[in-house]
Amino acid sequence: MKKNLTLTALSVVIITSISGCATKAERRVASGGIDYVNLPAPATTKVPAELSTPETAPDYTIPTVPVSNTPFIGKNLPVVSPALVLPLARGTYLTEDLNDTSVIFDKLDSSLAINELVLQQIDGHLNRINVSYSIPDVTSLKVITDWVISYEDSDSDWYNFSADNTEVGRRFELIIEPASHGRSAILTVNLIDLVIASGENIRDTIDPFIKRDFEATLLNGIIQHFASQQIRDDERRIAQIRSGMNSQLGFDANGDSAFVVDGNYDVTWPKFQLVLRKLGFNVKDLDKSTGLLFVNYQGVDESWIKGLFGDSDELPLEKKDYRILVKSLASDKTSVTFMDEQSNPLTPVKVSELYPAFADILSQKELDI
Repeated sequence: MKKNLTLTALSVVIITSISGCATKAERRVASGGIDYVNLPAPATTKVPAELSTPETAPDYTIPTVPVSNTPFIGKNLPVVSPALVLPLARGTYLTEDLNDTSVIFDKLDSSLAINELVLQQIDGHLNRINVSYSIPDVTSLKVITDWVISYEDSDSDWYNFSADNTEVGRRFELIIEPASHGRSAILTVNLIDLVIASGENIRDTIDPFIKRDFEATLLNGIIQHFASQQIRDDERRIAQIRSGMNSQLGFDANGDSAFVVDGNYDVTWPKFQLVLRKLGFNVKDLDKSTGLLFVNYQGVDESWIKGLFGDSDELPLEKKDYRILVKSLASDKTSVTFMDEQSNPLTPVKVSELYPAFADILSQKELDI
């Protein structure tokens, strides 16, 4: 008796589970009834002859459905969420006027031209997934991929190719459209060829829903590659900033007395700001594009500096405004020039007096960021 009850309960659970699972075709159809397909066309407002017809805005006009053998109405209308482009990398974003599968790249602080930056991300992602490509015309900034082949399981996506595993081949074109100002560009992905093979059944029609899904998958892969590259670059840069940097007295490109730091500009720029804060400087304003820092010396609160300048625990510097010019001398050398508030370089003697404290902090590791 107990055995029969157990089997009955198990059967109920299995039947309930099976009945609760929807097929892919059912998941593409809106829940509820589809009686709307039999509704009569709405009548237009009848305006009396003696009155003029009011103007109506076209904002909410329903577009005409194109005539086809299988019109998209009722159960033939797939109701699915569109594949989304996810601009998760720094410097990528979307705008409301982007109707295609597109994203905007901004070059930010990159020294590369915007088209070179976007091509670099395309190349990196396509190489990562082992897909070759060609550029038929460099001037048109269009990339054509070779066939991307995958084997889709019957439960892999919302669309249903076949009950069996299906081989899917697709080719894309990627179009780069730089803006006139050269700082940003739109990258658009278009699916141009699609072949779906299941056994002897082969078709090459491009369903608009599947098209958008494949395009967004490729574009999101390119954006993800860009984001991963940014994370690696940031981690490498932070490690360099935290490490100690050697320096020496020398001259800047104008021949003025300066500190010469053994490091590239992108690392020296934030590192030196940490040094300034440690030595009692307040950065009032800064411009990385010109390398100019507007600072005010407020004095050192800590006693660690005592001994470097006799009994004084202050830098040999008046508490007032100064300007500091940070400039790249070479790929691994950066000059730091101290100036007064009128942009006149400090004397070589004064720079030599300041150097020991700055060199000591620059050489320290693990400064707070």
